[in-house]
Amino acid sequence: MKLTVMTIILVAAISASAVAQVPFVHVYFDESLTMDDKNCPVAPAGTVIDTAWVGLKGFQNYLGAIAYTIDYPASMQWLGDSAPGALILGQSNTEISIAWGNDPQIGYGNDIVVQRIVFVWQCSGCGASNDDPVTVVPHASLGVIEARTWPTNEAVSLYNAGSANVCRTVPVIEETFGAIKSLYQ
Repeated sequence: MKLTVMTIILVAAISASAVAQVPFVHVYFDESLTMDDKNCPVAPAGTVIDTAWVGLKGFQNYLGAIAYTIDYPASMQWLGDSAPGALILGQSNTEISIAWGNDPQIGYGNDIVVQRIVFVWQCSGCGASNDDPVTVVPHASLGVIEARTWPTNEAVSLYNAGSANVCRTVPVIEETFGAIKSLYQ
């Protein structure tokens, strides 16, 4: 019995460390790469310019280059991309490749801000059924989301950690206090 429990704990620990090491790319609405939901501003559509960031987490090497595309919802109109110190080929709404040359980004447990996106909101507040995903998808020409290590230029496949969301809705069920109270009796 003890051996079985220890085996299960060991397998769980190995599995957890393997999952934590898989590098992923995601869109965030803050530069610290923590906020992946944001509501449309309560202002006329097309009047508020904002920023989002693409972040890479779990990359255990030096990052020399990266390639992907971003699928923007109708509520976000892309205006431009920037990646200080990097060469950008293309644009994130069609396909983008970013390279840092001899000044790679340092992974090894560090979250990497890959790019800054400038966009204009094409919505005004959040409606009852809005939930517009912003998703990093495979580079249109390459067919994959891919990073390149520095200086070896090895290809590393990345995965998308799901979608960031504009106006994520939380389902609400209207009930009387008596109906809720009866659930606990």
